[in-house]
Amino acid sequence: MGLKAHRVLVYGAGAIGAFLGGRLAQAGLDVTLGARGRHLQAMQTNRGVLLEWADGRSEQHRVNAVLPSELPDQAFQLILVTLKSTQLAAAAPDIHRLLAPGGCLVMVQNGLPWWLFERIDSPWAGTPLASLHSRELNHVFDLDNILGAVIYRPATLMAPGHIFLPSVKGPQKLVLGELDGSLSPRLHQTASAIELGYPVQLTTNIRAEKWHKLVFNLVWGPLAALTQSSSGHLVQLPGARKLVSALLGEVSSIARQAGTDLQIDPDEELQRVIGNFAQQPSMLQDTRAGRPLEWQSIIGAALEIAGLMQVPAPHLRTVGALIEGLDASIQRGPSAIRPVALE
Repeated sequence: MGLKAHRVLVYGAGAIGAFLGGRLAQAGLDVTLGARGRHLQAMQTNRGVLLEWADGRSEQHRVNAVLPSELPDQAFQLILVTLKSTQLAAAAPDIHRLLAPGGCLVMVQNGLPWWLFERIDSPWAGTPLASLHSRELNHVFDLDNILGAVIYRPATLMAPGHIFLPSVKGPQKLVLGELDGSLSPRLHQTASAIELGYPVQLTTNIRAEKWHKLVFNLVWGPLAALTQSSSGHLVQLPGARKLVSALLGEVSSIARQAGTDLQIDPDEELQRVIGNFAQQPSMLQDTRAGRPLEWQSIIGAALEIAGLMQVPAPHLRTVGALIEGLDASIQRGPSAIRPVALE
């Protein structure tokens, strides 16, 4: 019996999770969206999620949405975990509780994964990363249940229950891979279920895919958040172009020392984002919404690895310090800044 016949949970169904869950439900899978707050209330009231594309198309996908804590134990054979990495450690016991015996967790987070140095032939094998809560997550999750994933599909939560999907250059897909690099029957079975609603690509090197996606999150996310600008606007500025090239060089050096040879041409990446004015990286969306920033798994992890491997990364350290300061300011809240009377 294939996974299509099993119940599927999207845990942490924000913009990306609600999009994926809606598409899978439309394809006929038994899908539940695990969400909270006003977003959950809107999806319950409307009995699903509204998807709106940049070309004006819209679809209302009927799908069940619930608070994850209200779900029964071991109820789901397949769980797509689309939480922010900042929320993963706190939610891990609940996710583990909901997974059926022999089930599969598809981890769809931005940034580097906590299992980066697990189940790999490397001088750094087994090295825990504090920025990724490796020790805590390995204590909760069985790595046998994990599939790594990378998604290429920006999405914006326009309003509770309403997802906007901007036009993008390049393929839109979900990349799946086993931690040990095998093309296992489970991997094929999971891909067959998911690709009913969204394109899937299999890989024998999920770590390289995570590093490749990290590059875009690490460069454009922080710069967009700090400047309140799209990549299309930033690429028009000579100083920003130089900074992007420097950051790309540094993260490529870090990845190479960690075992992944990234083939990134700075000129091609700068060319790629020309005219990209509508897409808002998640870090920019979170800054504007006053939400904590997902920076530790993106910049923090890269800097931790750079420190372990003694790779200089001066530009990345500067951007990381600024993002850490911005995140701290957001978490203090606007009331922490008191106006000063001018004489």
